[in-house]
Amino acid sequence: VEDITVKEAFMKNGTVKETLDRARRADVALVGVGDMNENSHMVKLGWFSPQEIVEARIRKGVVGDIAGYDFFDSQGHKADTMMSDRVIGLSMEELRHIPTVVVIAAENSKALALLGALRSGVVDVLATNVSNALTILNLDQQMK
Repeated sequence: VEDITVKEAFMKNGTVKETLDRARRADVALVGVGDMNENSHMVKLGWFSPQEIVEARIRKGVVGDIAGYDFFDSQGHKADTMMSDRVIGLSMEELRHIPTVVVIAAENSKALALLGALRSGVVDVLATNVSNALTILNLDQQMK
């Protein structure tokens, strides 16, 4: 959303609150992981500017987001950014309470973001391609 004021207004909406409450009670969550590059889906949709993405990456070490909501670094630690106040969804902490969280991602640009998501402890199942899987394993070894 445009800013925190708009987010707060949405969060007071009964339909939004009910939708998020239902999501919190799910047995399985199917979520995506976004990577933090200037050509990301979020930039193409106009949610964030390329400059905001670069600043989050440089200043906070952000490598990705989970379910379009929480941003994290390569170690899986949550990172607060200027973009954090403009997204609505379940937090990483809320996702941890869902018994099975499945991440689906196939783009080869997402290996580092997927590694961070796996390290966060939120992800139970990863559905990706062989190229990403091998890259994730190599990155994990290099970054220990």
